[in-house]
Amino acid sequence: MKIQRYSISILFAGLLMISSACKQETIEGAEATGNEPFKVYFLNGEDKGVINGIQDTKMEIDVAARTANFPVPVFRGGQAGSEPFTVDIAVDNSAVSPLIQSGDLPANTVVLDAGAFTLAPKDTLMVEHDMMKGNAVLKVKIESLGQYAGKNVAVGLKIAGTSRYSINESMNKVVLYFNVSSVAGLVGFPSSASNNGKINLLSAGYTVNRTAGTVDLPVAVEREGSANLGTFTVDVQTDNSAVTDLMQSGKLPANTVALTANDYTLETKVSLSKLGNVITGNALPRIKIAQLNQYSGKKAAIGLKLANPSQFAVDPAKGRTVVYFDVDSLLDEVVPPTNLLVHSAWQVLNISAGVTFTVNSNGSILAEGGSWGHAGVFQPIQVKANKNYKIDMRVAGSGAADTWLEVYVGATVPSQGAEYNDGGNRMGLNTWSGCGNTPFNGMLSTIKCSGSSNIVKFSTSGTVYLVIRSGGGNLGTGGISISDIDFRRVD
Repeated sequence: MKIQRYSISILFAGLLMISSACKQETIEGAEATGNEPFKVYFLNGEDKGVINGIQDTKMEIDVAARTANFPVPVFRGGQAGSEPFTVDIAVDNSAVSPLIQSGDLPANTVVLDAGAFTLAPKDTLMVEHDMMKGNAVLKVKIESLGQYAGKNVAVGLKIAGTSRYSINESMNKVVLYFNVSSVAGLVGFPSSASNNGKINLLSAGYTVNRTAGTVDLPVAVEREGSANLGTFTVDVQTDNSAVTDLMQSGKLPANTVALTANDYTLETKVSLSKLGNVITGNALPRIKIAQLNQYSGKKAAIGLKLANPSQFAVDPAKGRTVVYFDVDSLLDEVVPPTNLLVHSAWQVLNISAGVTFTVNSNGSILAEGGSWGHAGVFQPIQVKANKNYKIDMRVAGSGAADTWLEVYVGATVPSQGAEYNDGGNRMGLNTWSGCGNTPFNGMLSTIKCSGSSNIVKFSTSGTVYLVIRSGGGNLGTGGISISDIDFRRVD
């Protein structure tokens, strides 16, 4: 029995020693193999060791140093030993070409020139969150990236030595690459990427300065990439060669005209800075409204070009854009509403004897008489389809009897000797309905007691006729004066 107990004790002690040895050989970090307890390796060094610098590292932009910094994690396996030690890091681009050929790196990848980055030759590893680790930091000079626009760049790294422990030779190399445009790309008009580089002013969003008489259209200018190095500028110039090209290819109508320097102003420099996640600014063509009447019936366009950025370069594929618009449509939208009536355009409409209408030089009108006569005035007006127009006027009198005064707007041409009814009575006085039979002086829209509405809309563009007519038994002493007659678009 004693011999048996002694044997069991020996066996138990042996199992404890084996368990302790296994515990010491556990490698820290997700990338460890489990059988190399004290070896140094790149965390991303498994398989082919390809690292997407944008997605797989915690890239930081150092604004003061003007660098994009890519930390590449370095680990040491095993639990024993917590004293800091150093690792030698070297550039080794030997794997870049094979990785491009195998398709593990994008086909447009090139090796980053040695003068475009710095790499500390040593990295110190120390305990952090129960793991022995550090970072090899590749610092790329952002201003050197312009020559690589539209490409991916790559740098191969190698653990070349350590001050303590050994190197895991199967995980000692990585290749870090990134898309240059994701960090700091070219400057251009984002509008160039669609609609053949055209911007329709009427749908793009513009502002009207009625005091200055201008229409302002902010045209976005952007630089690709998220690296923010502070505000910088790019020149914006007029270049109407693109207008000609688009007309010749049928992408702008044949009746398009290029605006001249007298038709607009243009700020010659655009400042770009970070706004949200975009490096952006605005070119600002400022179109003079008063200059546009000469182009009625046509399309107008301005070609813009970017040049001489203070940082980076202009994207040749996005360096030009064209602002265009239908002249009449723009004028229709931005010209301040005005009275469309002309004092000298009034014509007297004689319907039946007894009532007379007199037109004064200031555009006011006097209706007098009675005896169940009937007369009026009219004038033609050009209107646009599906727009609202408002009619109003001031009427004054001493009080009439058995009298009406009515306002019409219709497409039918008034005819001498014929009563006018096209469009129906829009508003009026009517002594039988309770207005006009006592002294009155006010806007007809306020004191009226007949009619449908003084807001009118037309289904088609063209000529309509405003007709004011009156008749009845007695228009009152001094008659009815009509002044401040106004007909204007309200939307």
